[in-house]
Amino acid sequence: MHEPSGGILYQWFEVWGETVSCPPYILILLGSDSDFAIIDPRKNNRVLHRTGRYEDAANWLAEDEYSPIGNRIRYDLPMPVDG
Repeated sequence: MHEPSGGILYQWFEVWGETVSCPPYILILLGSDSDFAIIDPRKNNRVLHRTGRYEDAANWLAEDEYSPIGNRIRYDLPMPVDG
């Protein structure tokens, strides 16, 4: 699990891509039991959106035509997050 500067322990992540671009623009959705953060790996993992509900995070991504790529991945290694 990862603890970014806000003290949240993230337990998994999903890769989302804007598939209308070539190559697709990729964002990462980090998740925990009560916090979900969307980060941009091209911008030093800057937090673009944070919410307390998975559905809100998924809807935020879908509104900009992002779709999940692959499956949710559980992890226990640190991932730096600015936010």
